[in-house]
Amino acid sequence: YATGCSIPYSQEVVPTLSEWGLIIFSLLILNLVTVVIVRRKHSLAIAGDVSGSIKAPLFNAGVFGKMLACTIALSVVGLGIAGAVYGTLAMRDIIGTLISAAIVAYMAHLWVGPKR
Repeated sequence: YATGCSIPYSQEVVPTLSEWGLIIFSLLILNLVTVVIVRRKHSLAIAGDVSGSIKAPLFNAGVFGKMLACTIALSVVGLGIAGAVYGTLAMRDIIGTLISAAIVAYMAHLWVGPKR
């Protein structure tokens, strides 16, 4: 019991957003902004098309696959360098890097996709 208090006192850890959580959250917000910008560009581009036959896809599997392969390869190289420098990596670092790589691949896919 805490001093002068009849309620039991416990030292529970307050959950906070970890560094990887912040990185992934900020990447997701950046993806959301990118989707809005891509949608707006496409809606301005097809404004003159009254038939509505032009649709801007938000996912192209071929482009995403290439972007994912590139980002995973860069992530593995980065993890290798980090492992060589620091000697060891935590599992959360590996998982966080791979999740972040997939999000970055989707964002890069949105940037490259409209140009093709």
